[in-house]
Amino acid sequence: MMEKEWLLNNPHLTAEKMSPIEERIPAARAEVHEGLSRAKGILGEEGYKKYLAPLQNLAKSGTTLLVTVRTARERTMLVKECLPALKEAFGANVVKVVAV
Repeated sequence: MMEKEWLLNNPHLTAEKMSPIEERIPAARAEVHEGLSRAKGILGEEGYKKYLAPLQNLAKSGTTLLVTVRTARERTMLVKECLPALKEAFGANVVKVVAV
């Protein structure tokens, strides 16, 4: 965390609480919203809030789903706990999870 100390006293930066992914995905991406809704039904409210709400982004192309998360830990937990649910909810054959 030492390398990010300069962020603490920078008057030009502000911190905001991260909103759930369904609020950040544009309404025009209805397929993603529908998939998230199905995933919420599969995982339940608690699982959804824990694993899917904090996602950075979701993108689907054909039968491939690309999921972007913040950390390697989130990636590991998502793959371990949610991979079958994501495949079912989004109708994907391949789910790629990337930590940025």
